[in-house]
Amino acid sequence: MRIRVFKPGSTIFSNFIKPKFLKYGLIVFSFILFLSLCISFVFEEILSGLFFLFILSFIINFRFKRKVDILHSHASRQSELFVKYADLMDLIEKEEFDTREILKEIRISITGEEKFRAELLKIAQLIKNLDYRLNIFIGPVLNIFLFWDIQQCIRLEKWIERNHDKFHFWLDKIGTIDALLSLSIVRFNNPDWIFPALSSESEVYLEAHELAHPLINNCIANDYSLSGNSRFDIVTGSNMAGKSTFLRTTGIKPDTWNVRKSCKSQKL
Repeated sequence: MRIRVFKPGSTIFSNFIKPKFLKYGLIVFSFILFLSLCISFVFEEILSGLFFLFILSFIINFRFKRKVDILHSHASRQSELFVKYADLMDLIEKEEFDTREILKEIRISITGEEKFRAELLKIAQLIKNLDYRLNIFIGPVLNIFLFWDIQQCIRLEKWIERNHDKFHFWLDKIGTIDALLSLSIVRFNNPDWIFPALSSESEVYLEAHELAHPLINNCIANDYSLSGNSRFDIVTGSNMAGKSTFLRTTGIKPDTWNVRKSCKSQKL
């Protein structure tokens, strides 16, 4: 699932209108609409004015409908993702990492962000609130009387302005944890794999014994060595003999040792 991070001021509002003025103006309008509706049960003379308020409410909602649709199309169905991220950060904050300095640093940086989990849960709830517009019975009522969509978009806009810079930092920490988890799972599931040893040679140097593709079980392992900047080897063989698999195997090994990942080999 992809998360799109908006820049402040880029979602719903035009440059000539301030969100805070719009918010309080709609609150006052909603109060007048409710008050007029209640009074209309006693004084039928104001029904025409009430009808005018309903029409005006419809026009205001229609005025912002397209911008609300754009924001909702990017935010909808991502509330559960933010809740999962919040739960993940809660687990990281409670975990004690005694061995790896990088995990300690991530935990300390996340713990220092006191509002991290609360802000993720807040935007998840805002997205859920905006999803009420999908209910054909509740959505129209909320929008006519409370301008529900616009009010939720105002809150989302404020959340973006408040956390836009921090959010990139949070995603970076989440991505680092995710990458470390992936590498550790590979190591845990394959304890017989080895970590490559780096050579001090100034030229290209590769020496491998029983090198095998990490994604193929029960495959044939091969020995291979390569040294010198100007050397190249030609791989030949019949169809389906494993030439492409061998090339992929040797090609992905530099990536694995660059990230200090274990390799499916006896020596590398």
